[in-house]
Amino acid sequence: MNHAVQRAAHLLEIHRPQQALHALSDAGEASWEEPAAWLVRVQALLALDRPRQAVDAGRDGVARHPDSALAAYALGTACFMFDDLAGCEEAVLHALQLEPDEAAFWVLYARACALGGQGDKAEALLDRAAELEPESSIHISARAWCAFLQGRDRHSRALARAALSSEPMDLDALSLLGVAQVNLGNPAAGQRLLAQAVRENPRDALAAQLAFQARVHGHWSLAPLRVLQVLGPAGSWVLAVAVLAGLAWLELYTPLIVSAVLYLLLVLWSWFGPAVVERALRRSLGVARSGQR
Repeated sequence: MNHAVQRAAHLLEIHRPQQALHALSDAGEASWEEPAAWLVRVQALLALDRPRQAVDAGRDGVARHPDSALAAYALGTACFMFDDLAGCEEAVLHALQLEPDEAAFWVLYARACALGGQGDKAEALLDRAAELEPESSIHISARAWCAFLQGRDRHSRALARAALSSEPMDLDALSLLGVAQVNLGNPAAGQRLLAQAVRENPRDALAAQLAFQARVHGHWSLAPLRVLQVLGPAGSWVLAVAVLAGLAWLELYTPLIVSAVLYLLLVLWSWFGPAVVERALRRSLGVARSGQR
């Protein structure tokens, strides 16, 4: 890897993607002779939330280096972030044909399969990644992400914690742990974790959005909804029916009516409350930013 590509990779590592792109451009045509330069370019464009351009850059890299697994992996990563799962699969399979012992390629393939609803296949692919790099957190955080997609928040939380035990700076695992905490009725802890992820990488738009959502769910007006969130729709319904049936059996009709009305209001607030709080917070943040100008 030449000096210009090394410098661009370092700039990307310290979350300066625009400067990384400038470093590659300033180096001229010579830098594009290295497949690593195309991976850095793709990752920088993704960090700047420009996935369409990242896909184009990935295709250019593969066109110039058709026998490079790194260039194919860069294209697969761009397609994945652009929600082109077919393109991602095609690119990553090409990368695996060239370098079948690279765990990151198997993990990317597994993520694409999980997002496409092929959970069992994703698990098998992650097993292969674990065989190749058993000490790495990359396959553990990917498993946490797959569990999150399947709605298994407790399992996702446990796996995210395991990934962070292996690699404390795994920002994907940190964000997933924060989301799991929010979903499991602990928005304050989730907000702290997501805020930490944003501090570590201020350009991570997804982490910033998740942190804002955690702030919404942590709002005091939504605190009564945590019971519904922890129990789930079925559990909260069973509890409500049991309480109302018990009050009716005891012939406590006034508490019965009050409880039924309160439960109905709670359900209605669970439908409309988060949206109301989100609009209010966005408005207050907008006013605060305007006052700072």
